[in-house]
Amino acid sequence: MDFYQKNLQALEKTNPELFSKLQRVTENKKYEVFGGQSQYEINILDTEQKIPLYNNPVQDLEEHLKNFIELSRYPFLFFYGVGNGFLFRKLLDTYNFDHIIVTEPEIELLFVALNLSDFSLEIANNRIIFFQSNEVTYATAMAIMKLPEIGVYVKLYDLHQTLPYYNLYNEDMVKVNQIYISGVLQSVKNHGNDITDSLVGIEQFIKNIPLMLDSPSFDEFLDQKNSDLAVCVATGPSLTKQLPLLKEIQDYVTIITVDASMPVLEKWDIKPDIVTSLERIELTKTFFEKTSKKFQKDIIFAHSAIQNEAVLNASHGTKVVIMRPFGYMHAFELEKYGYAGIGMSAANFSLEIAFYMGFKKMCFIGQDLAYGDDGTTHASDHAFGANDKAFEKNVQYEDKPMIEKYGGGGVVQTNAVWVMFLNYFVQNVAEAKGIMECINATEGGARIEGTIEMPFEKVIEKYADRSKKKNPIKLLNRDKAEKEQNLQKAKGTVEDIIKYGEEIQQKTEKLFLNVAKLVDTVYNEDGSKKEKYSPNYNKVGKYIKEIDKIKAYFNEKKFRQYFWEGLRSLIIHQELEIAKIIVRHTKNEKEKKERNLDFLHAHKGWLY
Repeated sequence: MDFYQKNLQALEKTNPELFSKLQRVTENKKYEVFGGQSQYEINILDTEQKIPLYNNPVQDLEEHLKNFIELSRYPFLFFYGVGNGFLFRKLLDTYNFDHIIVTEPEIELLFVALNLSDFSLEIANNRIIFFQSNEVTYATAMAIMKLPEIGVYVKLYDLHQTLPYYNLYNEDMVKVNQIYISGVLQSVKNHGNDITDSLVGIEQFIKNIPLMLDSPSFDEFLDQKNSDLAVCVATGPSLTKQLPLLKEIQDYVTIITVDASMPVLEKWDIKPDIVTSLERIELTKTFFEKTSKKFQKDIIFAHSAIQNEAVLNASHGTKVVIMRPFGYMHAFELEKYGYAGIGMSAANFSLEIAFYMGFKKMCFIGQDLAYGDDGTTHASDHAFGANDKAFEKNVQYEDKPMIEKYGGGGVVQTNAVWVMFLNYFVQNVAEAKGIMECINATEGGARIEGTIEMPFEKVIEKYADRSKKKNPIKLLNRDKAEKEQNLQKAKGTVEDIIKYGEEIQQKTEKLFLNVAKLVDTVYNEDGSKKEKYSPNYNKVGKYIKEIDKIKAYFNEKKFRQYFWEGLRSLIIHQELEIAKIIVRHTKNEKEKKERNLDFLHAHKGWLY
């Protein structure tokens, strides 16, 4: 079997889309391939531009390889352009990169490269990942950034241009780079940036366990799909224009609304089936306080289990308290009550609820994720007004980018917070593909990649069954014996968390004191090295091994369940910086010792 067929077989499993495109390529139309006396002398001519890709293929390859000696400890490299492919064959054979990601604008050049070298084994195990540039979307970028080997090294991302020839594709290269960078930024944000926020969530979850166990379970709730179409209602500026039609068809569709939209819907006499509430801050109770108890009666309130108890006390329908997919919640082994709420907003939560309830069709309305044409932030009658001044106060002008508008053909202004919500939607919509059809009927705001854009009126005409009214959702509370049994189980888990944590804490404190004593003889308070220092390098090596033992806890199931969610933002953001030291190339033993010293110094704060 020739190289090309072996490569295609591997691609069929790892990238079916690219496999299908390559199957349709049978010959070169834009490029001519010229051989030489040896394999690496092969050059390629762009017949349209009348220029060769290489000046001297062998010499160009040797010169280019030198650029990557300094990066030889990196776990991954990103490239724009495949060329003849020999650069990647050499890099894979010479170094231990976990992943090389190659984006190529021309399908014919991929055809050529895959005919010239056997990458089948590396394609199969993702050591090399090929994309045509139009395949690179935000969802693609996020999938790449989630690869475990990229993990804490994500800040090392850089897009390397394979050849000067690809200057012809500069606009496309910039676009691809921006997509990958958005994936890098989101992957960093996903870890959070405030350990206090995580600890507040943990504390509030522990307080909410009794109420959660006394309420209907999430499992029972998910069996209550009562129509064919879910309408997820957000509170963007465009919502108001959709409300007359929503009111007209409210008896025939399942309305899942965010808590912020409740006061708006009450004024329009529209009763939602389900209200989602995710924010852990106490201010969220405002949405419930500005909605009457009478209106709230018979609504199912899907509350996140980490919400402030004041929010839970302010809702007056049937509460379903749902655990989020965090490790410490899994540790309680109360699966009936979870898991949802992986996103950052109540609207993200609504999409998840619709998915888990088994809806095949759902549509968004009011999901602008952008400012209105008149600069408004929310729908009229919003609890904090159509111009939420408190929200705007926290958004700087430079955090207000322009992004593609609904329907395309222009841009709208958004902000960093809404972009974060948007990114979760793009990711979730991609994951739901083939199971649930996601329709954006907002008719305004930002484009949500992956959704079908359709006017709300047409969605209702096509998917809402007006021949039968939906049944109200009815849920039952838990029996007392089951609740008491689960409470005792939860108490035992809390006690084990404390005991296990104290054991690790004692070991970490002891190591911290030893490391601090040593590095303080080498480094000044500002982090610079002292003029004269002679540390005990045997101790340096010993302490690095002991740090590795502390880090080994991260691989223990119990540690990851109990502590990872609380510590993740703190640890990951430090590890992202430490990664730069780990990959530093050293030429001799002296440089290696200096790298080890810097590594130990970085862990003084880490251990603390």
